[in-house]
Amino acid sequence: MIGKRLAGNMAGLSASVLVSVNTMFLSRTMGSDTDVYNLMFPLLIVWMIIEAFEAEKNRNKAIFAGLAGLLIGIFSLAWMGWWYIFDFMIAAIGAYIIYLLAETRRKDKHEKDNAKKQLKNTIVITIILFASSALFVSLFSSIQGFTAFINGPFQVMNLKEVVHQTLWPNVYLTVAELNPGSFSTTLSVMGGWLFFLLAIAGAAFAFLKKDKNEHYDVQTAALLLIWFAGTSYATLKGVRFSLLVVPAFAIAAGVALGNIFDITRKFATRELKIHKYISYAILLVLLGLVLMPQIKVGYAAGKSYVPSMNDAWYNSLTKIRNESAPNAIINSWWDFGHWFKYVANRAVTADGASQNSPQAYWLGRILVTNDEHEAIAVLRMLDCGSNTAFEIIDKTNNDTAKSIEMLRKAMMMNRTDAEAYISQYLGKSDVEAVLNNIDCSPPEDYFITSGDMVSKAGVWAHFGLWDFNKAKLMVKVKTSNLSYATELMKQMNYSNAQIEQTIYNISSLASSRDEENWVSPWPGYFATNGYCQEQNNTNITLCSNNLQGQNVMVLINWTNMSAVSAGLYTGQNLLKPYSFVYYENGSLIEEKYEKPDFPYSIILTPNHETVIASPELSESVFTRLFFMNGAGLNHFILFDHETEITGSEIYVWKVDWNGTK
Repeated sequence: MIGKRLAGNMAGLSASVLVSVNTMFLSRTMGSDTDVYNLMFPLLIVWMIIEAFEAEKNRNKAIFAGLAGLLIGIFSLAWMGWWYIFDFMIAAIGAYIIYLLAETRRKDKHEKDNAKKQLKNTIVITIILFASSALFVSLFSSIQGFTAFINGPFQVMNLKEVVHQTLWPNVYLTVAELNPGSFSTTLSVMGGWLFFLLAIAGAAFAFLKKDKNEHYDVQTAALLLIWFAGTSYATLKGVRFSLLVVPAFAIAAGVALGNIFDITRKFATRELKIHKYISYAILLVLLGLVLMPQIKVGYAAGKSYVPSMNDAWYNSLTKIRNESAPNAIINSWWDFGHWFKYVANRAVTADGASQNSPQAYWLGRILVTNDEHEAIAVLRMLDCGSNTAFEIIDKTNNDTAKSIEMLRKAMMMNRTDAEAYISQYLGKSDVEAVLNNIDCSPPEDYFITSGDMVSKAGVWAHFGLWDFNKAKLMVKVKTSNLSYATELMKQMNYSNAQIEQTIYNISSLASSRDEENWVSPWPGYFATNGYCQEQNNTNITLCSNNLQGQNVMVLINWTNMSAVSAGLYTGQNLLKPYSFVYYENGSLIEEKYEKPDFPYSIILTPNHETVIASPELSESVFTRLFFMNGAGLNHFILFDHETEITGSEIYVWKVDWNGTK
């Protein structure tokens, strides 16, 4: 409808096709993905505003502007980034008002009067749009939520700041969809140079269009340009936002194709004397040829789509739904949280809507710690009150690092000791509130470890090992608060030389990745499912591992059970690893080696397969739950095990709060 309104039927048809078959649109909207709202609502909103400007009667102008505000309010329910299309429209209308003000200075009285009338109508439409948007966003979301149209753009610009003033880690830094894009990303979304140039031409055609009063259609052209430029800039902040380019591009390209179609048709009919129906037929075929490559690519994208949800996941989550208490909570890494809520119909600690929250740190802590007592303490805290205990403590401390340290100490104590410890710092009512949020009678808990989490280990372990003191130092040094940073390091028993070196190191961090690396490491699993075979009549086991595309052999010597040795062959050289971890007689054993040649640990699973991992993960709770069948853990009881069609494993563990396993 927008394309038709701007440049006729062919423009509307072309724009509709370009949106419908766009690969970015298809990839983000197939299955259960709700990103379709991020296209549907902006298109409906823009349509209403265009109709408001085109309407003859003032009543209709008001109705369409009010409907645009209503749709913005509904959009705010669907996505927190609703404000972008509102800001674009306000900016475009602002440009139109400036144009009309210039027109009111013209000498021709008739043109001046027309400009004044248009200016009055535009101001009325703007007031109704703003007021209705404020009303409906406040009703559907919150009054504070409406202010996002002011601070939202600044939040996008700081989206990937490593350490915020709160010191909590920024999960957005590790979301693949938020990796920075480029001009080539935008070009790819539009289907290449041809359609990019068509979109630019479409914006130019929109500028050249005049209304019945002979005024240039500045508001629509400005909106297209701002929409196109703004969403292209957002793509630079994260490839996910390239989806937002699609409607602006499709409309602009559709306007260009519609205008080219009409110009060519008129030329063919008038100058070449071709019958109008024949010219229509020829031009429709040519239009189809132009659009066909996009249609083919879109068809291929749809045909190759494979849903991430499968029978294995569905069976596991259905079992939880059927056999758990209604108030049970599911804990895992955040990626599939929405699945868990929908299929299992149970609460979760984190999902895609709450990924960038303190819960990411706590979940990472559960997975990366090698202390089951700590993992259970954190799980109990999350199930009792989420992050509330920290918030109560930090209300007094106003120091994230100090509050985290206090909370981690308190949760490891029994209730009596924790009460005595916290009472040194907080008032009686706050002490009781903290205790109730870390030591309640928790609901049933189901903890999920799955194959996808292996490749994500660098992320959840990075957050789980987040050093809040380092984060605090970096914020203070980066904000030139060197005196505070120096005093803090003295309290941490840094020598003068260490203080100077630390300040120099922080000041030398050139990129966000450098800053992340300094605050916390990125442990990972580098080889899994290594096939092992015992050598005949020897105490030697050889395991074949695929390490970064190369086949390496792991040798395990069982001759001396008090000091089992392991090594890794690269060519003819046998390298000593950092450590060798295995399970025997009910205990998890880690042999560490002096002066290792290889900085990683070798883990032998109960299934006689080897895993090569960072030392931080060698005895982690995740390693034991996923690779070692829960070896040495007393609080995790296997509830369900499924294998996906891809071979990836899913383990669901029911938490035994008493540890009676």
